[in-house]
Amino acid sequence: MTSNTPPVAPRGRFVRLGAVDTEPNPTRPDRVSCRLTPKGLTFFPVVVVMIS
Repeated sequence: MTSNTPPVAPRGRFVRLGAVDTEPNPTRPDRVSCRLTPKGLTFFPVVVVMIS
């Protein structure tokens, strides 16, 4: 893993919780695109408060 590669564990945790959906990136097959689900959008303000 290089220094500019983000860790996979946090994203995987949010996927398992149902806060994020992933789908293959059509322009870069080696990557996935992530989107917040309605549950993730509800939880997002909590994350913002926690990191600020």
